[in-house]
Amino acid sequence: MMDYLISPDLSLKENVCQFFDTYQCIYTKEHSLKVANESLKLAHRFGVDPQKCYQAALLHDISAVISHNQMMEIALQNAWTIGPSEKSIHSCCIKEFPPYLDVIEEGMKISLAYSAYLFLKEQLQHKRILYPHQWLKEAYEDLSREEKKI
Repeated sequence: MMDYLISPDLSLKENVCQFFDTYQCIYTKEHSLKVANESLKLAHRFGVDPQKCYQAALLHDISAVISHNQMMEIALQNAWTIGPSEKSIHSCCIKEFPPYLDVIEEGMKISLAYSAYLFLKEQLQHKRILYPHQWLKEAYEDLSREEKKI
């Protein structure tokens, strides 16, 4: 992996696009831009900071330029703790809508938290995540308790 410096003269969006172009990740760039635009709609709908949502959406797949093996090598070089979820097969972008999208959209009619709960439930029940990170498990448990109040 080559060194890459961001330009202070460019916006985050421009830097992210340039970054993906440098690594020839055109599909990931287009996907991230679509997700970022959708995040603005959701931010306004749920009354959360649109700028934070937009920035997070632009960056959500930024690691697509690095192979799983490279990630593991960098983590080991820096003596970072690697949990089972990080050691598992690295996920990749899918080029179609997930089969559970309707369930999540229905959940958003109730609340953002309920939709997040349904998403995690779908992922965990259908074993779409090989080794769930402990934080994901904790988030699901928290949302499960909230779901019972709905």
